[in-house]
Parts: sequence; structure tokens; C-alpha cells
Amino acid sequence: MMPYACRCRSVPGKAFLCSALILALLSIAVPPSASAQSRTTATVLGIVTEGDSTAVAGAVVEIRHEETGVTRSALSNDRGQYLILLLPPGGPYTLTVNHLGFGQERREGLVLQVGDAFRVDVELREEAIELPGIDVEVDRAPVFDPNQVGPVTRLTERTVEAMPIVSRDVMELAVLSSLVKTTESGGFSVAGQNDRY
Repeated sequence: MMPYACRCRSVPGKAFLCSALILALLSIAVPPSASAQSRTTATVLGIVTEGDSTAVAGAVVEIRHEETGVTRSALSNDRGQYLILLLPPGGPYTLTVNHLGFGQERREGLVLQVGDAFRVDVELREEAIELPGIDVEVDRAPVFDPNQVGPVTRLTERTVEAMPIVSRDVMELAVLSSLVKTTESGGFSVAGQNDRY
């Protein structure tokens, strides 16, 4: 092999072509089983459909290793396809598929081999789900003035005592209302009214 390599280098412009040829021969010489030996995990994939073979998008697909409790999950895409990667080989695994409006589907006792692409297609069945009722209680506000129209800001004695009023001017409390804005001239505008009128 050494004399051949020396001959390639002695020919100008052929060194790149020669090294590319050697690399190509080496990549062909590696057996396909060597690349499979580097895999240490398994994959679960499939399609989630409903009764008429329509794809179900957004289904939650969860796989759980029963002995260790390790759980992985994925969502089905708009074609109903899902893919869960990097699963430790072995088992048993339990696969569950859930989607609102459909009953839960389970596949138990799945055993994965190293390098597996284990296919599990699931067909969901429509199921009515009874939701618990909601009780609504309405209490009348303790302070109600039928003559008042619009928003109001109420200041309690505690709020007034807690406010740091520097100038001891009660008008500084007016800016606590969302309706009151200070103007450029230092006055107040209430509810968008001009302070000059």
C-alpha cells in the first residue's frame, strides 16, 4: 500500500483524487452491521386515526417503561403521525393514546429491541365525556349606587395614610384615579376634559 500512496503524491494534481478514492474504498469495506452496532436505543412510531381512517391531529401518545416508570410522550401531527425516539431497549412498555372526545387506547406488553423502529398504529373510538358541573354564585356588591355612571376610584383611610404626600396637597391623591392625568401646565385633566374650562 505504501508504494501506491507514494505514486499518487508524485503525480501533481492527483493527490486529492487519490485520497478521495481511498476514502470511498474504506467506506465500502466497512460492513453494514458495524453501523447497526452503534445504535443503542429504539424508536416507536405510528399513525393515530379514528373510525373512518381519518388522521387525528394533536393526540397525546405516551409510552411508559413498566419496570422503571420512565415515560416519554409526543403529539400526533396533522397527518396523525407520531414518533418517539431514544427509548431504552427492553420492556415491557405500555403505550397510551388520548385525545379529547375519544376513548383512551392502550397497548401493553411491548418489547423493544436495539435499533428497532417499532410501529404501533392506533384507531381511536369516539366517546362522550361527562364533565363535572360548575356552580356559579353571584353576590351583590356591598356598595351600589344606581345614580353613579362610569368608573370610580374609592380611597380608604388606610390608603390615604399609606400614601407619601410630599406637599401635603390633597390633589396629589387625585392622580390615583385612572381618569385623572396631569397636564403640561401642572393642572389636572379629568376624563379627558381640558383643565382650562
